[in-house]
Amino acid sequence: MFAFKTWNKRKRCDVVGRIVNVNPLDHTSFVAWSIIIWGATCFDDLKCINNVQYLSYRHAALLHGLLESDNSFELCLEEASLYQMPYSLRRLFATLLVYCSPSNQRDLWIKYDKALSDDFKDLNSSDRIKRSKVLGDINIVLESMGKTLADYNLLEFDIDENDIHKDNKEISDELSTVINDDDIECAQPLNIEQKFVFDQILDKVFSKVPGLFFIDGPGGSGKTFLYKTNFVAIRLKGLITLIIASSRVAASILPGERTAHSRFKIPLVMDEHNTCHISEQS
Repeated sequence: MFAFKTWNKRKRCDVVGRIVNVNPLDHTSFVAWSIIIWGATCFDDLKCINNVQYLSYRHAALLHGLLESDNSFELCLEEASLYQMPYSLRRLFATLLVYCSPSNQRDLWIKYDKALSDDFKDLNSSDRIKRSKVLGDINIVLESMGKTLADYNLLEFDIDENDIHKDNKEISDELSTVINDDDIECAQPLNIEQKFVFDQILDKVFSKVPGLFFIDGPGGSGKTFLYKTNFVAIRLKGLITLIIASSRVAASILPGERTAHSRFKIPLVMDEHNTCHISEQS
């Protein structure tokens, strides 16, 4: 048995049905979708306001009040720059690029260049290299969100995409640790026991075999001297060594002067719910 039905026009109001959701990352479609939801009924309405036809969906959506203006992004970065560290500020900047699509991307980069690169100012390199490193750090965050610098108008005329270094801030800091001339010659006066440990550690490192060593001895027996000797030998091969200590006093006599809490973001007050605050992009 078949039932025959007829479609009747809604009596309550005129509505637009079956409007699918649009990913905000597809910015053009998302803006057009926002205008349709607002009440556009034809293609001419998408870019028309008060009988004035505009060139882009974005411009029309801004005038409709459906999108935040670029001024809000500047206020966001301005406020964040007052208390956020440069690394966190770069993550925020990348997030704004991906999810908010500001139209003045390059203007934002130029205006907040100093705040975004403040932790690179101590590098003994040219401004061009510093900007490359900052853009490289931003690019790492963008790649984690499925984007790259090539998707945005950020590359400067004197910086090629191939100049963007993939090294993050932690790697740059380690590679910039100064090795004194005296430390380079420190492998010569090692005694027999120190030389044995020195060779065992380097053998594991250069053969890429995992190893765990526990060095113990009374004060003044040369433990710190041995640590520094291994550090220099590994660094001279172009490798990175994270040399840390449990206290600030102990760290002060080691290259880099870093404590475990500083390096691995270990909370000072520990409980069963604490974790190390190390980001995915570190």
